[in-house]
Amino acid sequence: MTTPIVYIKVSKTGSQVILKGLLQKLIDKHGWSWKYHPPHWDMNIPFHIAFMRKEFMDKDVIIGHYSPRPFQWHRFIYAACLRKSPIFLGSVREPMKCHISNYYYGNRFKDNMTWEEWYTKYSVMKNDQYSLYGYTAVVDFMHNHLSNYLGFTDINEITEETVKDRYFWIFRLENFRESVYGFIEKFGMDVEPDLTPDNVNKVVKRGINNLKQETIDLFKKNNEMDYKLYDIVKNLYK
Repeated sequence: MTTPIVYIKVSKTGSQVILKGLLQKLIDKHGWSWKYHPPHWDMNIPFHIAFMRKEFMDKDVIIGHYSPRPFQWHRFIYAACLRKSPIFLGSVREPMKCHISNYYYGNRFKDNMTWEEWYTKYSVMKNDQYSLYGYTAVVDFMHNHLSNYLGFTDINEITEETVKDRYFWIFRLENFRESVYGFIEKFGMDVEPDLTPDNVNKVVKRGINNLKQETIDLFKKNNEMDYKLYDIVKNLYK
């Protein structure tokens, strides 16, 4: 396949189901080559540097937890290697639910305080202070988790035109089945996905119930980029 598929596997957005129930089926059916990037110890390697590696340049599908920043680099890298720019895929979820799910999945404070207690205490921190607010990976963002994962660094950068130009499709967890079948129809592939939930975080409902209004307001203020992106995705990819 001359045009590679790149799936930005955003944590806690149903990405495991997309990987196993959709992309793996496409890979198996068409005999595509693929590689998972990066391993946890490799997360700091910039997107454009990683893609210059030989083990990625000949792959049909690349999947991984990483942010394509600066985003425009993929165009130059693939042009230099005589390949077309990748077909980028991503996934999103209602921002607060995503944030709560990620907290109860992998934050070291999760057994000692609720998400609300933790967020009230640590929300003043910046994204690069992830080890102080309880994470071990650079992609566990305190603010605008979805936007940073998908390569957006400024709210003015998030427009329908920019999102549509960068991403062939972005899946939305709250409309998951319709979102997956919408992609299949647009991509023009005959495949039956398996949308059985995998790795489900069951504490989100508990974590989001009875939140104080001031906590909700603070979160929305701190995550304006994510809410803008989420609304655009909801309108663009149906």
